[in-house]
Formats: sequence, structure tokens, C-alpha cells
Amino acid sequence: ENDSSDAFGRSFNLFQGQGGLYRFYFGGGYKYKQLAVGVNFSYLFGNINYTDILAFPESLNAFNTRRQETRQLGDFLIDAGVQYRIVLDKSNTYSLDLGASGNLKTDIKANRDLIYDRFTYTDDAGNSTSTINPKDTIYSNLDETGEVTLPATFAAGAIFSKQSKYSFGINYKYTMWSQYQSFGESDETANTWKLAFGGEFITDSKSYQQYWKVMAYRLGMSMGRNYVELNDAQLKQLSVTMGVGFPLRRSFSQISLAGEWIGIGSLKENPVAGSVFRLTAGFTFNDKWFQKRRFD
Repeated sequence: ENDSSDAFGRSFNLFQGQGGLYRFYFGGGYKYKQLAVGVNFSYLFGNINYTDILAFPESLNAFNTRRQETRQLGDFLIDAGVQYRIVLDKSNTYSLDLGASGNLKTDIKANRDLIYDRFTYTDDAGNSTSTINPKDTIYSNLDETGEVTLPATFAAGAIFSKQSKYSFGINYKYTMWSQYQSFGESDETANTWKLAFGGEFITDSKSYQQYWKVMAYRLGMSMGRNYVELNDAQLKQLSVTMGVGFPLRRSFSQISLAGEWIGIGSLKENPVAGSVFRLTAGFTFNDKWFQKRRFD
């Protein structure tokens, strides 16, 4: 929302952000008959920079205001899951997998630098410029220690499969973004949900002459609500994903490539709307170790 008024003239707000977070995973699991449980331990770290500007372009005598915040995060996270397989025939060809996963609300250790200053879009000679010319600092708090609260998440789903041929699944995820806080302050976030469904198909897993037949072709879609709440309404979110899995010869490992389009919001409902296209690549290492050879 802009702060323009007849008394003070036209003004505008500018919100910018850069940086990102990274997550290093280490996990393990245990299987007993048709029941499997697993736990992931991960370390979340990274830097995020925010800049908020309130400017008065029609007034040469008014100072503009800028808020700069730099956050540094680093802490450990834990999430867990459980899966149960139901075999649907005697030949073990068809199966139904039921699963659930989640994590609790977690407080992440963080440091931040917070600075408020006033500036103009003119140089020292009074000429207009597009760059910021700082004048004085209103508030400064450097190397403040605090916490960022990440919300609890719960997910559940099911997958129907025919061994080495195809699989189709559905998944529901609920995240309590209303729990989110940063250094004791809440944001315009609300609880979210996402319903996703998709499948994978392999033409012929035993083909040795035509490689394209052993490749896994994947397609998925999802719908739900984004965590951003604007004007007491949440943004809708849709996504479409297409991917391919490339199995490695003489191995159970696989290289996966995928492209995803994500649409957030609608200009008919909110002034905030956008779309993102994302490419991802992954490598799954799955092989048998410590197996004694029959012939050397």
C-alpha cells in the first residue's frame, strides 16, 4: 500500500531482496517387513538481504527513508517419515504405499544487522541521479542475536505401483505458516496447504537395445495456497512439473532432470502475481555394497 496523499504529494514504496538459504542433508532409515521409518538431519544456513524504501519523487526538500536488514542463519533441523507397503497380489507386482512425514516448529539461531537511514536522489551538486545519496542514519543495530521460527509441517500420501512399469500418487501437505516469526516479529503469513498428484511411466525396463525405453517419464501437478496473505486473502498457487529419469548402465543409480512452472496469485484478485520456471537436476546413488563376487 502506498503512502501518497494530497497534502504531501506522490510517493512510492520499493521492496527488494536478495540472497538465499542452503540445506545440507544426512538421513537414514530402517525397514521391518513392509514398514519403513526414516529420519533426516539437516543443517540450514545462508544470508538474506532486505531493502525497503519510501521515496517522495515530487518533493526536493523531503528526505527519503530506507530500511536495510541483513540476516545470517545457521542451525540444525530434524524431520521424519513413515511408510507402509501393501502388496496387492501374490507375484508382488502391484503394491500400494501409504506414507506420512513432518517436522515440528523449530527455532533457528540467527544474527542480523538493521539500519534505517535517510537519503536523496540528488548528488552533492544538487543534480538528479538514479543512485542513492545517504544523508544520515536514523537507527542502527548491528550483530543482533535472535531466532527465526520455522513452522511445523505435516504431509501424507499414497502411491499405487506396478513394479518396473508405472506408478501414480497423490500427496497432501499442510504447513502452519502462522507460526512464523523473525526476531520476535510476525509477518503477513498464513497456514498453507498443497494437493499434488502425478505419475511415472517406463516403457520397457528390460530393454537393452533401445535406451529411451528404460527411461522414466514423469508428470505432476499441484494446487493450493501460498503462505503470503495480502488484504486478508491468501494467494492461490498452481504448478506443473515434467521430468525424465536416466538410469545408469549396470547400476541401480539414476540421473533425474525436471522442469517446473509455478504460478502464484492472480491480478484479478490481488495486485501481487507472478510465475516462476525452475530447472532441477539430481543424482540418486543406489547400489549394492560389500557383496562377495562369485567370480573374480
